[in-house]
Amino acid sequence: MFVQDYLVVMFRSANKLFPPIHQSNPITHILYITFNRIYYTKKTLPALLDSCDYPFMIRIVDNGSTDGTVEYLKSLNHSRIEQIIYNRKNRGLVKPTNEFWKESNAELVGKIDNDILVPKNWIEKLVDAHLKISILGVIGYCHFREEDFNKYSVSQKV
Repeated sequence: MFVQDYLVVMFRSANKLFPPIHQSNPITHILYITFNRIYYTKKTLPALLDSCDYPFMIRIVDNGSTDGTVEYLKSLNHSRIEQIIYNRKNRGLVKPTNEFWKESNAELVGKIDNDILVPKNWIEKLVDAHLKISILGVIGYCHFREEDFNKYSVSQKV
């Protein structure tokens, strides 16, 4: 599936009890996980880094890529990249994600794989949802191609 065809981003309040957020620009921290597929990383990471004006930081975890991804990541110099971790072997998605969520001091945290192409201003929409709905803990963001979207099916579920 091509990266623009389907987009899922999970956003989660860093505190387990999901208290209301009391500031208009909560600290936001994003985890971006790679494992090979440099063709995706070269397209999606620059788009993520420059996707909006909202302040956020990115931690990149490479899971032992062998296709040039590591060299590409080492060539990057962007103010939003907080840290790049180079694992010697593939640790999967769960372990790096759990470590990230435990270590982050941000009020909002999110995770994006290297095959996700975010639209412009995506983060503002997710932050705004957290600010408007105080009991919100986890939200997702999806984008479907128009030809894959069945309005009748959705109308029966909403």
